[in-house]
Amino acid sequence: MGQVIDQKQRQIAVYLDRKTQHWNGASKLILLVTICLVFGGASLWLLIRACY
Repeated sequence: MGQVIDQKQRQIAVYLDRKTQHWNGASKLILLVTICLVFGGASLWLLIRACY
């Protein structure tokens, strides 16, 4: 099971690497910050919602 998960993660990583190979560092950083804000915000919302 662990090998299947590892293989899928590698496939996704290769796909994303191909899609972003021509991006500059600032564009990649903006994408990373955006993803962190979206998923962090969703996690915080779920946590708050579970408490109330």
